[in-house]
Amino acid sequence: MKTRLIVTVMLTLVLGSMLIASVAACPVEAHGCKPFRRMPLNCRLYIELNWEVFTDPTVPSWIGKVRGDIKGDLYVYLVESSIEGDTEYFSEEWRIETKAGVIEGVDEGVWSLTTLEWVAEGEVTAATGKWNYLVGYNMRYGGKVTPNPFEVDPGTKIIGRGTLTIWRVRAPLRCELSIILNETLPGWEGTVSGDIEGSYVWILKESTVEGTTEYYLGTWVIETDCGSISGFDAGVFSYETLEWVAFGRVTAATGKWSYLVGSFMWNSGTATLGEVVTGEGKLTILPCWHW
Repeated sequence: MKTRLIVTVMLTLVLGSMLIASVAACPVEAHGCKPFRRMPLNCRLYIELNWEVFTDPTVPSWIGKVRGDIKGDLYVYLVESSIEGDTEYFSEEWRIETKAGVIEGVDEGVWSLTTLEWVAEGEVTAATGKWNYLVGYNMRYGGKVTPNPFEVDPGTKIIGRGTLTIWRVRAPLRCELSIILNETLPGWEGTVSGDIEGSYVWILKESTVEGTTEYYLGTWVIETDCGSISGFDAGVFSYETLEWVAFGRVTAATGKWSYLVGSFMWNSGTATLGEVVTGEGKLTILPCWHW
């Protein structure tokens, strides 16, 4: 009965909050999460209008530099533009060249012909070297142009100053969890389906029982066709309701899932007793830059 209990458990909200508090108090690096990759990359930018674009549309329309979290040369290529009233609507391609690699992307934005301020949002479409993890990240840049290029002679220096930010908002990965008690492990094994599709194994490490509640600590591994995810969790299981809830963290990941190292996770569900003890529930992984 105790083995069955041990296997069915999965953490209490109180225990979960304690776990998250303790994790948050630890240095991020201790859990394998690289702050540089989890925080937005903020830069100052300085660009100059390239007048040659009016005779050769294949050259950059703006050329300049970014400084800050990224240090390099910025090239902006106009793709399309249209003017409606006092506003220009545009789409662009851009490239940042650094000593550690190249970052490329696209954006769409607006430029006010009244205030001379612009803002655009897009994404990173390609990256090399140190920056290869940025592919798919969001990008936003904006600032103010002086003087108004429509009010000066061609060739006059037109300067744009502003900021550029690259960041990532990763959505939580939500899965259905279907497991069967394996007293040999001791633990559970089964499958996850949804945002992650693969096999799931949970192994009990420690447990204590107080009244009708079991408190436990375990490790888990999810194996998929494009990589693996592993970690730990701590939780509680009620012998009265047969429900469990647990909170933990991803400690290792490979392949497609490598960015999840350091992310928080939780799972919950209900066990069904019978000739075979089963459990049905949900498992969520929240990439660490959400916190």
